Amino acid sequence: QHELSNPLFGLSLTSSFLANEAKEEETKEILFDISLNASRSQTIIKNFSTLYSDQQEFKKIALFSFIEEIITLTKSETKEIPKKIECIGFYDQDSIVIESNSTCLTQIIFNLIINAAQAIKSQNERVNKNNIIINFY
Repeated sequence: QHELSNPLFGLSLTSSFLANEAKEEETKEILFDISLNASRSQTIIKNFSTLYSDQQEFKKIALFSFIEEIITLTKSETKEIPKKIECIGFYDQDSIVIESNSTCLTQIIFNLIINAAQAIKSQNERVNKNNIIINFY
């Protein structure tokens, strides 16, 4: 854990610093994505040791914003594929709160979105004609 976390911490810190110094918006966005993904990797590594233990950390998660963050993490793989979150029957999208292990749930949703993007890309030359839609009922 230590051998992987240290370089990831350096990558996250350096990319954040460079993003704040960058002049071009696209460069800033790429560097912030690097920082976000490095931090996400650190969290996965940290939680990997507790994955099969009884002491898994459960916390309340605002599902809509949580999924928005995961969609951001999938940006490089889902580029050009429109993505949408629909909350049908909910007055306030922020009212959808669940209690779960955020690391495990992130991995599940991340993998589902990546799999959907790969399926779309394998079937179509024009990926922007398809959508990835996540519905809440």
